[in-house]
Amino acid sequence: METETEDAIQWQTQEHEHYEKTPDWFWGLWVFGIAIIVLLAMTNKISTAILVFVIMVTLTIQSTKKPRTIKCIVDSKGIVIYGKKYLFKNIESFCILEDEFPRILLKSKKKYMPFITIPVGDADTEEIEKFLLNHLKKEEHSEPISYKLMRYF
Repeated sequence: METETEDAIQWQTQEHEHYEKTPDWFWGLWVFGIAIIVLLAMTNKISTAILVFVIMVTLTIQSTKKPRTIKCIVDSKGIVIYGKKYLFKNIESFCILEDEFPRILLKSKKKYMPFITIPVGDADTEEIEKFLLNHLKKEEHSEPISYKLMRYF
C-alpha cells in the first residue's frame, strides 16, 4: 500500500524477509552450538561458553518470530521508519537494491551507523527513487556482510 502526496511518500511493508526454518535447521544450529560450548568448556572458557549458549537461544527465538508490519514515510526532510526520523542532512547517498526483497540502502554520515536498510515491499521503487533524487545523490552500495548474515540466520 503506497500513498503519495506532493511532499511525502508512505507505504507499509514487512520489517524483514522471513523464511520458515525446518527442524533440521534447528538441529544443525544446536549441534554446532553445543559442540562449540563443549570445546570452550574443555578449555576452561566458561564465560565464553555461556555467551555462546545465550547466542544460540537468541538465534532460536529470533528465527521463529514473524516480521512486523511497519510504516515507512519519505518526506522533504528525511525518512521515518520504526517511528525514528533519519534526516537527509545526516545521509550521504542512497541506493535501491531490487531483488526478492527490495530495500533502500542509505549511507549515513555517522561512523557508528554507516548504513540504514529500509524495506520497500510492494511500493513503487521508481517513485521512491525519483523522490529521493530530489534530496540525495544516488550511488552504488553493496550491502554490508553483517546484513547478509542476518538474513541467512
